[in-house]
Amino acid sequence: ELDPPSTILAIATEGPVFRVSAAGEGTTPPTRVRVTAADGTELASDPIVFSTDTTPPVLTLAAPHSGAWQRSELRLEGAVSDPGTVAAVEYAIDGAAFTPLPIVADGTGKKFAALVSLVAQQEGAHLVAVRALDAAGNATVTEVPFRKDLTAPVISILAPRPTDEVNGLVTVVGRVDDDGAVML
Repeated sequence: ELDPPSTILAIATEGPVFRVSAAGEGTTPPTRVRVTAADGTELASDPIVFSTDTTPPVLTLAAPHSGAWQRSELRLEGAVSDPGTVAAVEYAIDGAAFTPLPIVADGTGKKFAALVSLVAQQEGAHLVAVRALDAAGNATVTEVPFRKDLTAPVISILAPRPTDEVNGLVTVVGRVDDDGAVML
């Protein structure tokens, strides 16, 4: 049993083993764990202050935007906050192992910004996952789809034809073919 009783902790026993686990958020006053043996002998721990954290960090991703078209690098930028301690911010592309991102503290939390090489990725659709972890091991993951495109658009001039003579104002008619959005 816990002395004093707590609403943020739970205690469970399995034979000779007992476990104290989080049942809510917060910090206890100095609390003793009391155990009564089969012969009636009572044992008590020294007072322990328990702090529980079951809330994951808040992760805000500023870049990349969903569906962004990238060439050789991907910009990862955002902020993370947690009432406790932010332990790490990491990223993974297409389910690979997570890699740490540099984080910098500001007045309201932690910010991160990095350019990630896309040399290892083929052209086409990809998914980047950004994960924030707090000191208690709680995690938040945000996933953003993006596309890698190294192929230039194909431009075809339909009019005037190369053999047409032009003089004065000319209307040029053409076509642009590309897998992605094209801006003229």
